[in-house]
Amino acid sequence: MQFDWDEENRTHLARHNVLPEEAEQTFINDPVDLEVQEDDDDGYRYRQIGETTSGRILVFLSTVRGESVRIITGWDAPKAYKDFYLMQKAKSS
Repeated sequence: MQFDWDEENRTHLARHNVLPEEAEQTFINDPVDLEVQEDDDDGYRYRQIGETTSGRILVFLSTVRGESVRIITGWDAPKAYKDFYLMQKAKSS
């Protein structure tokens, strides 16, 4: 899987103290969809919640363009979202 990084999306993540590697982990580690919207480029924008390998739970926005995943931004999940994610994760176990 290839991720599309540039200064813009790295800066968005940095504002929320999220590393690109953490955002990639949340995408790879079987996230839960919160919302899917059509974007302006004939694709979809996903709002998802997922977990890093160290257990940090993040909400993130991403889009898939061809073979690349572009993570737009991400931030620490609020408590209600964390609870929702953990409940979903428990159901799938």
